[in-house]
Amino acid sequence: MVFGRGMSDQLTPFLLENAPIRGRIVRLHDAVSEILNTHRYPDRIAHLLGEALVLAAILSANVKGEGIVTVQVQSKGPLKYLVADATAKGHLRGYADFDAEAIEDEMPLDALCPAGVLAITLDDGQRYQGIVELQGTGLSEAIEAYFTQSQQLELKSHFAVVAKANESSARKWQAAGMVIEHMPSTEGVTQDPALWEEAGMLFHTLTDPELLDTGLPMDDLLYRLFHEHGVRVYEPQAFKARCRCSKERIEGALQGMPDADKLAMLEDGNVEIDCQFCHAHYGFTAAELGLAAGDTSH
Repeated sequence: MVFGRGMSDQLTPFLLENAPIRGRIVRLHDAVSEILNTHRYPDRIAHLLGEALVLAAILSANVKGEGIVTVQVQSKGPLKYLVADATAKGHLRGYADFDAEAIEDEMPLDALCPAGVLAITLDDGQRYQGIVELQGTGLSEAIEAYFTQSQQLELKSHFAVVAKANESSARKWQAAGMVIEHMPSTEGVTQDPALWEEAGMLFHTLTDPELLDTGLPMDDLLYRLFHEHGVRVYEPQAFKARCRCSKERIEGALQGMPDADKLAMLEDGNVEIDCQFCHAHYGFTAAELGLAAGDTSH
C-alpha cells in the first residue's frame, strides 16, 4: 500500500520484517514554514529549530491521546533556549530565544550552545524527562547520544533542513528526518548484531536530497533502502502547526501568581501578554485577574 502521496506534512512508522529494527520517517513543509516564518529567525537558528521540530514529530509516536513530547535545548551561549513540542494529535509548535548579534551562519553547535543540554519530556498521563549533555554537530548526533545514555537503546538518525527560494517575502522551508532503532530482545526476534550493522550501512547511504524529495514517496524511499529485509509501512500521521495557547490557559496561569506579581505586570490597568510561540496577543483587566480596585492604585 502506498502512503505519502498528497500529504505534505506527515510521519510514517515502519518495521523491517527480517531484522529487529523499527523506524520512523517524517517530512514537514507547511508546518515548519509557518513556525519558522512567524519569527523570521536567522538561518542558523531556523535550521536547528527545524531539526527540533522533526525530532519532536518523530518522538510523538511514543505518546497517545492527549500526550505531548517536548524537545528543549538550553545553553549559556548565543542560543539561550530552544523548544519544540508535538502532540499525539499532530500539532506542532516551536520557539527559540537567542542573542541575535552573536549568531553566525556557520557557527558550530558547541559555539552556539556551550555547556548546552538536551532535554526530552514525554507527558502521556505520566511525565518522564531525560536530560543529557548536548553533543555532536546537530540534533541528529545529539539524539543518538541521548538514547544511548538515557534509554540504553541503539538508534541512528538523519535530519535535513533547507530553505527553498520563493518569490514572496515568506521563505518556504522543508525539514525531514529518519530514525531507525535496534529493538530490544523479545521472543521471536532474531538478535543478530550483523543485521543491525548491515541496516546501519544501508541507512548511511541516505542523502539529504532523497530525504527531502517530495517527488519520492516515503514508502518508495524506504523500499529503496531496505528492500532486502522487507519493509512494513504503517498508517501515516499528519502534522500541522498549531499553538496550544488560549486566553483561558494564560488567565489560569496568571491567576496562580501572587497578587504582587500581577500588580507588577499592570500597565494602564491591564496586563498584556504575547504568546512566545505564535505571537497571539491577550489582554486582561485587573478585575479579570481578581485584583481589587484599591490594589491597582499602588
